[in-house]
Amino acid sequence: MYSLVLLIVAVCAYLMPIGMIIRSRRTVGHEKNLWLIAALIFSWVALLLYLTVVPKHRAAQQTKAKQRRH
Repeated sequence: MYSLVLLIVAVCAYLMPIGMIIRSRRTVGHEKNLWLIAALIFSWVALLLYLTVVPKHRAAQQTKAKQRRH
């Protein structure tokens, strides 16, 4: 029973960075796909790199650009 709980926790910990990248608005399209592939391979290391390398203000700029188009 203990090993099953440990397995479930490990799988959730492995999948959490993937979910966080999917929900993030910092990147779109192929760039996001590459980050997801990196997260599948390297999990938490890729998430840490994603959070430090991809600028946070980029999401705000994309939102403003979309508003200007409409």
